[in-house]
Amino acid sequence: MSSPRKIIISLAVAIIVLIATFSVVYFIKDRQLFAKKASVPTGTATVSLTPATATLNIDQPLTVTVNVNPAGVLISGIAIRLKYNFSGDTPQVMASNIQIAPGISASDQWSCPVKSVIPSAGQVSVDMACINTSTEGFTASLPITFATFSLTASQVPPGNSLTVSFDPLKSIITRKSDGEDILLTPSSTGIYSVNAASPTSTPAPTSPPDEDEPNSCGGTCGSNANCQSGLFCFTGVCRSPVCPDNSDCNCVGAVATPTPTPAGQLPQTGAAETTLAIGLAALLFFVTGTILYVR
Repeated sequence: MSSPRKIIISLAVAIIVLIATFSVVYFIKDRQLFAKKASVPTGTATVSLTPATATLNIDQPLTVTVNVNPAGVLISGIAIRLKYNFSGDTPQVMASNIQIAPGISASDQWSCPVKSVIPSAGQVSVDMACINTSTEGFTASLPITFATFSLTASQVPPGNSLTVSFDPLKSIITRKSDGEDILLTPSSTGIYSVNAASPTSTPAPTSPPDEDEPNSCGGTCGSNANCQSGLFCFTGVCRSPVCPDNSDCNCVGAVATPTPTPAGQLPQTGAAETTLAIGLAALLFFVTGTILYVR
């Protein structure tokens, strides 16, 4: 017969092994959680605003475009917050009419639940966010139009200068493979002034011929509305947002497709589960060996 001391020591070691196993699992999950921070100084993806500078006329909307460049990395989501300050009770310049680019909003692989403009405590926040639901993810190697919105001035802002910037804490572009943020800390801004004088009549901008029938790939365009569904206006020409540098919009082979992830699972999230399995197996072997020993 074995002594009670051997049994107590064996049980104590078993408990220590179990606690250590769950501690490893906890810290791995904790590290994965804190890895997903907002824009980082070592990121590769970039965002920008066009036009970067402009003059607004009173009560005449100015369209601002939000550009995104994943830099060839497969991504699973884009969240953007723009912000600018105002004085008084209401903004002198108001943002409105957020429109996600047709190449994204018309795709069944994207869901865009966030489009909001919130003025509060002297600051206007403009939020827009989309999630890519495909197993492969989305990428592009050049800047693409992510969204547009309008700025309309009702008064001249203080100092007659309005600076629109990206909020680095709320702007995120997530990598498909591990969910980490790859957005380089944004430095792009939009600086706008307001023309206080009454605007003179301006001729309506001309549109490409056959405006009622959007152009196909390679056709000229003045905005995304001039291109067929699934295309967007890229440097004056209708192109695919997946491969804007391909003149024929044939994106086959333009993006390397990773091994599809089984439905209902996130990519590369097995580290914690593998560690748990190994720890439990070690515990089982240890307890078995202890039983055989005490006999």
